[in-house]
Amino acid sequence: MSVKKKEEELLEQEQKQTGSYAQMRDELLEGLLNAEPFAFDLNADALYRQYRDAYTRQGLAGARNAYAGAAALTGGYANSYAESVSAQTYNSYMDMLNERGTEMYDAAYKRHTDANSDRLALIRLLNGLDSEEYDRLQDEKKAQKEAEQTAYDRQQDEKKAQKEAEQTAYDRLQDEKEQQRKDENEQYDRDKDAYEAQQAKQKADYDFAFKMAQLGDFSYLKKLGADVSVLEKEAAAKENAPEKISVTIQNTAEETYCYYGYYSLVRYLDRQIAYGQLTEKGKNQIINALTSGSRW
Repeated sequence: MSVKKKEEELLEQEQKQTGSYAQMRDELLEGLLNAEPFAFDLNADALYRQYRDAYTRQGLAGARNAYAGAAALTGGYANSYAESVSAQTYNSYMDMLNERGTEMYDAAYKRHTDANSDRLALIRLLNGLDSEEYDRLQDEKKAQKEAEQTAYDRQQDEKKAQKEAEQTAYDRLQDEKEQQRKDENEQYDRDKDAYEAQQAKQKADYDFAFKMAQLGDFSYLKKLGADVSVLEKEAAAKENAPEKISVTIQNTAEETYCYYGYYSLVRYLDRQIAYGQLTEKGKNQIINALTSGSRW
């Protein structure tokens, strides 16, 4: 299909469709402008008349009952209080009737305004549809011109893309060579870092194992494959060797035990431990010597 033929079809379609929504919109707008003003006659409403008759009957009955009850307080004679109570009762029913009337008026007014709002909303919708229809036809014309320009641009882009593809292939080959060199360097750095990290960890493990061995724990050296038999023998000999205890503590301990007994001896030795003059091992050594009858 030629470009001229396409433009003729678009023009014919525009002439047929433009204004179809506008006519409906104008008719609704005229109806809205010429609509009757709001009016509501309560007495002409059948439901309100039912309310009016019911509340009037109930009000009169209530007034009579109230009057009779108030008059009974004075022996059945009429009085101003009974009349006041009767009037108040009747008026309360009339107030309820007025409230019903107000509610019905408000409801009728709302229905009136809602109907006008619905008309206005429909007018706005039709106005939007009319604008959209016009815009759509203009967009089709614009799209036709853009399609022609796009075909020309595509042809030029294809030529440009061919040249760019050739350049891209060359650049990709150079990038692959450069990337290969980078990968080799990075792998060397990773291997070097891994080796150094392994050496550092091994050193840290040995340092920690030696520190723990100084505290008497040889398990970490064993895990690293070290022979700790000599160290264990030295530690055992040191552990079993008697502790050197000052003569003053020995004499005082012996006197305490002889004069005051076992529990006083224990309290004395615990104080020496607290003062830093004795260890738990020394305490046990003194107790064993005194209680067994041997001397140190």
